[in-house]
Amino acid sequence: MNVEEFANGCVNAFNDMAKAASEFGEACSIAADSMQKQVVSIQLAYIEKLTDKVNKACFLTRWYYTRKLFKEIGKLDELVSSFYPSVPGTPQPSEELN
Repeated sequence: MNVEEFANGCVNAFNDMAKAASEFGEACSIAADSMQKQVVSIQLAYIEKLTDKVNKACFLTRWYYTRKLFKEIGKLDELVSSFYPSVPGTPQPSEELN
């Protein structure tokens, strides 16, 4: 084995490592996207459940569930904005509620 063959082997090895790293990055991106969608859907289901409780509740429990609902909506806003940062200058969902 001469130096030229060794150098070609090293180049091929580094190319294969770069390809594997790229494929790993794509796989991580796909996994992160699916986890984000799952977390948001779980949070939306919980907000829907709280909304039903607000609609069916009497005065005092309605007040409690309404406060809890607004807190959960705020958490969802933060969660979504951390996943998908907005374009500067566009209003955030929490700003639109006020």
